[in-house]
Amino acid sequence: MTVLQTANRIPGPALYPILGWRGQVLDFARDSVGFLTKLQKEHGAVARMGQGKMSATFTFHPDHTRQILSNPSLFHSFSLEDVPFPFNDIETLRSLTTALSMLNSEQHKRHRRLMAPAFHNNFLPVYVDQIKNIAEKFFSAWRYGEAVDIYQAMDLFTVQLSMEIFVGMQADEEGKRFARLFETVLNLLFNAPTFLLPYDFPGFPYHRLRVHSARLETQLKDLIQRRREKGLAGTDTLSMFLRARDEDGSMMSENEIIGETVAVFRGGSKTSGSALTWILFMLAQHPEIYSHLTDELTGTLRGESPTLEQLNRLPLLEGVIKETMRLIPPVVWGGRYSAEDFELGGYQHTKGSTVLYSSHVTHHLPELYNDPQRFNPYRWETINPSPYEYFPFNSGPRRCLGAEFAMLELKITLAILLQKYHFTLIPNQRIDRVGLTGSLPKHGIKMRIDQRGGSFTKIPVSGSVHKLVDLA
Repeated sequence: MTVLQTANRIPGPALYPILGWRGQVLDFARDSVGFLTKLQKEHGAVARMGQGKMSATFTFHPDHTRQILSNPSLFHSFSLEDVPFPFNDIETLRSLTTALSMLNSEQHKRHRRLMAPAFHNNFLPVYVDQIKNIAEKFFSAWRYGEAVDIYQAMDLFTVQLSMEIFVGMQADEEGKRFARLFETVLNLLFNAPTFLLPYDFPGFPYHRLRVHSARLETQLKDLIQRRREKGLAGTDTLSMFLRARDEDGSMMSENEIIGETVAVFRGGSKTSGSALTWILFMLAQHPEIYSHLTDELTGTLRGESPTLEQLNRLPLLEGVIKETMRLIPPVVWGGRYSAEDFELGGYQHTKGSTVLYSSHVTHHLPELYNDPQRFNPYRWETINPSPYEYFPFNSGPRRCLGAEFAMLELKITLAILLQKYHFTLIPNQRIDRVGLTGSLPKHGIKMRIDQRGGSFTKIPVSGSVHKLVDLA
């Protein structure tokens, strides 16, 4: 007979003498990847952080991740009401966060039904043409021999793509202002000082969050009104959200549409921009693989933009994308809270307990991936990990609706870029990772853009990127 232990017996780091659990939160916020990696190495598949109501169980085993992500009726996503800080008092944040990732039960199922048509395979051919047109127009402005901050460029490109495909508007000055405001709000919302100092005084991040949230909500409502006046026949997702009807004929409210628009905009821009950046970086650091990939692309596409059918005949391109997202996943960790008592890893937890899982740590487990720190896209020719051993887009019933679109976006963009340009890292760069929930290059990544046919040469770099991947 197995004897279960209580959750407070789970091993974990000691509390700070004065700061207590707040010190651990600060460590987590400063370097979530380093914190999670150390937690797993020192304490194993199940670890504990914090104290009392401000505690959480971390799990890094695929079986535990499956238990959490395959059972949405037991493990709920967090909403503002579940956060033990006064964000629930900010009325505008209710509409900005009314999205799939923060909904549960029937409300989540209803939103997923209403949103699913926008990401149905029937629209993939339409998206292929749109992505190709936007990419070819955007990158035609590059000139051979110039130095480009690839992260800034990919961030701007994916913002423009998201503006046109998801919102149905050009990435003009208005669109850029909207995107900057949007990023300001989300950066403040996921900022440790905002949580630790939730006081509505001028100069405090919590106060800035209230002010900028109100501005963003106003602009989004104005955008929706103009979209209605323009007409809803477009293929952009905002138009489809506005005309979507559920089985009983009901439609999404304005607040629901705002929340979902914010969600798809962020998912289609920030995560894709960082993924494109890291993929180009990985290729520049692995000249032989870079050379083989360009051979595959030119051999299949002959310098042309890919068709939907051709995208399925580029195995190394898919392997490069998957391997980069294994090493540096778009989202580092996720969390849930329990609707009832439950057992996890031999430990009994009470209702309302917080559990966190990590794609980054799981993707680097040596028992799952041979030589896990090594960039080896060829491994995908022979491995087939389960959805809970490899989950860059989450997994289970709550898997990202836009996962197929994201892969389409990455493949088309890379196929166009790598057939037209040659990328070489500028020497003497420090590449550091930053980000609480994702992984971004703190100082950007600068590359020289040349005409195809240049030599494939590795340029050494310094920085914390060496903790993410073995670049020796």
